[in-house]
Amino acid sequence: MKKIYGQMHKHLDIYQIYKDLILLKKAMMIILDQEQLAALQLVGCSTEFLEIDDFDESQNIKKMIQQNRLSHFEKSQALSDNLDLQQEFIKNFYQKCKNKPQISEIDKRILSSIVFKDRLS
Repeated sequence: MKKIYGQMHKHLDIYQIYKDLILLKKAMMIILDQEQLAALQLVGCSTEFLEIDDFDESQNIKKMIQQNRLSHFEKSQALSDNLDLQQEFIKNFYQKCKNKPQISEIDKRILSSIVFKDRLS
């Protein structure tokens, strides 16, 4: 319990959050060129995406993804906000890793770092 509390407290520490944000900003500035960094200011969600009805959100999002009506950012945002979509993509990820003889280095890192939780089963 002490270890869990310590980890939780560490992740709630505002100074640590600030340091993590600065680190992420530095990483983005190293990975992206100046034009890409400037263009990020314009990235957002379309009105069509923002007007999706929460009642049937999961089905609407899936349909819009299948019809290729969402931008890359909107797809990522939808995935981040929707547990049903996350579970579907997690299953796809496992299938890809299981069926593909060679997976990418990033996929290997993700797979080796997954902490199994009840919601993943």
